[in-house]
Amino acid sequence: MEKFYLFDKLNDLFSRKVSYYEIIQPKIWAPPDTCKVCGQVVSQDLWLPPQRVRFSSADTSCWQDVMWGVPGLCMISERFRKIYEGEGLTGLNPFDPPVIIEKVGKYKKGVFPVELPTYYLITIPWGRGEIDQEKSEFVYETRKNEVYCPLGRHNGLISSYQRYVMKEGTWQGDDFFTPISSARISLCSERLKEVVKKYQVTGLNLIPSEKMMYNLHAMPSCTVRE
Repeated sequence: MEKFYLFDKLNDLFSRKVSYYEIIQPKIWAPPDTCKVCGQVVSQDLWLPPQRVRFSSADTSCWQDVMWGVPGLCMISERFRKIYEGEGLTGLNPFDPPVIIEKVGKYKKGVFPVELPTYYLITIPWGRGEIDQEKSEFVYETRKNEVYCPLGRHNGLISSYQRYVMKEGTWQGDDFFTPISSARISLCSERLKEVVKKYQVTGLNLIPSEKMMYNLHAMPSCTVRE
């Protein structure tokens, strides 16, 4: 049985040893993606180029291959893009032009103390594969006027789940993918995990999806089963 992994976005975020990025205004947003069957929203608003950012740190040792930020999207370095393409990994949407780095730490454009790296914002399309909500033990809050899509239940407020398990036979082979479910959580393949280890890709911490638990009313809401 295939193993899949979640991205641990908060493991190092806001650590002094790791840089994160912030959006610099003005930003250009497009409407979110919607389900082609039921029309429900399945993503956050899309951030369009030019994507202008500030790095929280000017220390180059803090600039990782995967950099997280607000509003939860991530960027990847030129190094990781070359690894992705060279290893024949799949699943990401086509790359936008590199982001525009306006500030690093306290330094503004034109007075940067070091040469700037190249980063790209990445997005992962929704709807490739499906989460087995029964095996994952999804529990929903009560909601009125909820739409039940023929593709699978992917709207509604989740109260809790005990694991995040793919429905057998629905994975399409992508290394990055966002399966159908109300949680809209992206996953990655065992192959990507091996590539991350092979090249020592930084900033991409992975958790076995079957160990992730969620409880809307707990603090923290997400925990990892030992």
